[in-house]
Formats: sequence, C-alpha cells, structure tokens
Amino acid sequence: MATTISSATSTVGALTSTLGLGTGSSLDLSTVLESLQAVEEQKLTVISNKQTAYQDKSDAYDALQTALETYSTATAKLTDSDLFNAKKTSTNTAFTTEVSSSAATGSYSVNVTQLATAQTLVTETQDSKTTQLGTSGLSDRTLSITVGSGSAVNISLTDEQTTLSGIASAINASNAGVTASIVQSGDSSYQLTITSNETGEANTIAISSNDSALESILGDTSSTRIESVAAQNAKLTVNGVAIERSSNTVTDVPAEGVTLTLTSVSTSAETLTISKSITDATSAIKAWATAYNTLQTAFTTLSDPEQDTGVLSSDSVLRSVKNQLKSLLSTAQSSDTYKVVNELGITLKSDGTLSVNDTDLINALTENASAVSDFFVGDGKTTGLATQMVAKVSTFTDTKGTIALAKEDVTDMLSSLSKQYTKVQTSIEATMARYKTQFVKLDVLMSEMSTLSTYLTNQFEALTSSNS
Repeated sequence: MATTISSATSTVGALTSTLGLGTGSSLDLSTVLESLQAVEEQKLTVISNKQTAYQDKSDAYDALQTALETYSTATAKLTDSDLFNAKKTSTNTAFTTEVSSSAATGSYSVNVTQLATAQTLVTETQDSKTTQLGTSGLSDRTLSITVGSGSAVNISLTDEQTTLSGIASAINASNAGVTASIVQSGDSSYQLTITSNETGEANTIAISSNDSALESILGDTSSTRIESVAAQNAKLTVNGVAIERSSNTVTDVPAEGVTLTLTSVSTSAETLTISKSITDATSAIKAWATAYNTLQTAFTTLSDPEQDTGVLSSDSVLRSVKNQLKSLLSTAQSSDTYKVVNELGITLKSDGTLSVNDTDLINALTENASAVSDFFVGDGKTTGLATQMVAKVSTFTDTKGTIALAKEDVTDMLSSLSKQYTKVQTSIEATMARYKTQFVKLDVLMSEMSTLSTYLTNQFEALTSSNS
C-alpha cells in the first residue's frame, strides 16, 4: 500500500508543476496541495496497517495449522496396536523371515532340503537365430503351450515368425505363463529356452505344434529338446515335520503370521527365533514426545509479544488449543495398568514440554507392551491417549475446525478492508481533484489581482508625478 500512496503523491507533484500553481501569486500553492494530499493519505495508511496486521494473523493461523498437523501425524502412529506387538526374528542362512504382529514367539528348528524350481526347456542348437525353421507356406500354423493344469494358449505364427527370435517374441507376447529367451552358446550356436513363470512340480510345460518342423524342434515329441531344469517343489522340515510347497515363499510356517523365503539348501538345521521387539514402539513414543515439544515451541513463537512472529499473543484460539491439549495429556486414562504418562517415564515439565526417561520407557514396554498399547490406543475409538489426541487435533485442523473458522473471520476482515481501502482511495482522488480545481481558480484570481494592483500602482504614481 505504501507504494500506491507514494505514487499518488508523485502524481500530485507532477500535476501541480504542469498546472503551474503558485506562479500567479506569492502563495506556494503546490506545496499546500501536496500537504493536503499527505493528510488525506494518512487515512489509507491506517487501513494498510490493519491489512498487514490481519494478513500476519492469517499467516500465523497457517503456521499453527501446520504445526498441529505435524504433531497429529506423529501421534497417529501410536494408535496402531500392531506397533506394540511387533516381533523380531533371528538372522538365518538358508532363509529369510517376515513376521506379523500376530505371530507367536518361540524357537523352531528349520532345515531346507530342496528349493522350488521352475521347469526350463531348451531346444537343440541352431546355426542362426534368424533362419526360418517352420514348414514353408503353412497358412494356419499354431504353437500350443500349456502350463500345469491350466488352459492351452494357442499362438499363431507366420513363416517369418518361425525363427528363434520370432518364436521367442511371439511366446513372450502371448501371456502363456512362460518366458522365452535366446541363449548364444557359442559362435553361430543359438538355443531357445522356455521357462515356466511359476515354480513347482505342478507347473510343468507342455508344447505342441501342427507344424511338424516346429514340433520336431519344440514339441513334447521332439527327440532333441531337453529339460535343463526340472520343475520341483520346495522341501523343508520344521521341528522334524516334513513340509512341501510349490514356491520358495512359504506362508504360515512354522506358525501363523510367519513367512519364510527360502534362499538356499541348508547345510544343517538352523534355529529360527521369534521374539518380541520394542524398538519401533520406543522410537515412535520418543518421536511423539519430540513432536509435542516442537508444537510447544510453535505455540511460544506465535504468542510471544516480544517477537515479530508473536501476532497471536492475545489470541483466544491459540490459547484454547494449547490448554485443551495440555489438559488431555494430564487426564488419567481408563486403561488398567497405566493411567498417566508419568508411569511410562514421560514427564510433563514446568515449561510445558515432555521429557522421556529411556530406561523407564523401555522397562514398561519390556514388561507389558500390551498395557502400553492400551494406554495409547485404547479401544481405537474414544479411549487411549493417542486416539483421543488425534481426535482432538482434528477438531482444530479439519476444514470446518477451529482454525478454519478463525481464518474465515480474518479473511472476511481482509476483504472488508480491501473494499474500504478502494472506497477511501476513490474519495481521496475526488477530494484532491476538487482541491486542484479550486487552487487553479485561486491562482488565476491572485494573478489577476496582482496585475490590477500593479496597474493601480502605476496609475497613482503617474498621477502623483503630473501634479508635482
């Protein structure tokens, strides 16, 4: 707004210079007009200052919204009961393990005796991968591929597609459940390999063709096609119990919620240990406390009257948000074992921030992670500190929440001030135009009076001279 006011003042100066105000009299009318302009524009300065203040308040609400959303994100992680039931596993050689929070803890003897493999068929060596191998001129040539008990996929081939390259491309485009590739085994030596996309004994490949030339190379009746890798199931024993699967990914073994990915055959039985893990829960709780402290810093920054950013120093919205969160943090929970954060080694200090005693927190999680879960998660609807915190913050940050409504009031005020500024600016322009007109008339009048005064003076002087 200051730029607009300065521009208007410069315009007045230019206009008064153009009009030549003050040239017809001893009055400095240009200076007077500029002074009047400055007085009028003080009305705009008042409005402009209000606009700046309200815009600063709007920006502060945005900062408060962001700070609360960041805190809510950290808090929401504590509403997941799986976090407190997390498990960890031993590191093993022949397999890797994934466990869900529902998996039972325990130790198991695992011995991988065979990995699941996918069948691979290989043609005899060809001198070129671009030489046509089919019966020339056959118009309805097809290649039929079946995997396991699935339906046959029939692939039409032109003469040009009966090269190794053409056959491989046609197979891969057919979604037949196999992958074809060309292997160069030596100089001018090429072989076509066809591998099932699924492992296991049930996923063997059957190939046939109504083109006798291709059948002799690729088909099941071919005497030259070989099986380079046999289809076989994965085999392992768990605590002495034999288990067989078609895949190397074995689910719910050795218990529900456990998935083994077999990577190699065991040299000897390995011990798989599944135990509780509090690492993630500990980190999440400490991150939540840090987020709470960061939020308190934001409250201080936005409400400190000694700082330029403290535009919400007397704002009831910020004060209400801060007090409600503090009150909720101090309210005893309905959980059986832990009622308040202090019992978990988390202290609310006099400055409003949280301090975490790592030893006490780890002890609480180690001794009774389920009880800590009850404290933070509750029923996941209305009880549990984290559950309640997330719900409370949402009443502040939702699209129709406390902050949004407060911002609406500020936006309305800014809109009103903008209209007021335009109205006052128009009024000032009209007033200054009127002043200019009046000053021009005054300047002309003063010029005429000066001319008349000079004339009369000359007449009197002439009369006096003639009488002497």
